[in-house]
Amino acid sequence: MFKFLKKIFLLSKKKSPQKVDGDQEDFSIELFQLENLINNQVSFLFFNLSPGFPVKDCGKFASSILKLSQAGTEQEIKEKLKQTDKSKPIVLICERGDQSRDLTQSLQKEGFINVFFVTGGIMSLTTADR
Repeated sequence: MFKFLKKIFLLSKKKSPQKVDGDQEDFSIELFQLENLINNQVSFLFFNLSPGFPVKDCGKFASSILKLSQAGTEQEIKEKLKQTDKSKPIVLICERGDQSRDLTQSLQKEGFINVFFVTGGIMSLTTADR
């Protein structure tokens, strides 16, 4: 499963993971990669850290994607993940991408190996609306 995810995430990226903060890799994904996961029916957990963001203002495409997500705060998400296999694929999204990036790094430090965040967050979904 990890090799498949790596193929979707990393080989379809325009660039390979960047090093940030020393040894920490940047595991961001772009909108087309999130679409690949959904279209290929890959099993993954999807969390939205900005549940208060007005979905009605997102447009049809963004609203459809956000309906797939589970909403919660950082603490609520960590609580939900306590009993989760640390190799289970997880995708995080927030309003602009910074909060989900920070949670991605935190979860990786806790041993999760397939955690990614959407670059630009929900705002990238609204600008890419179709």
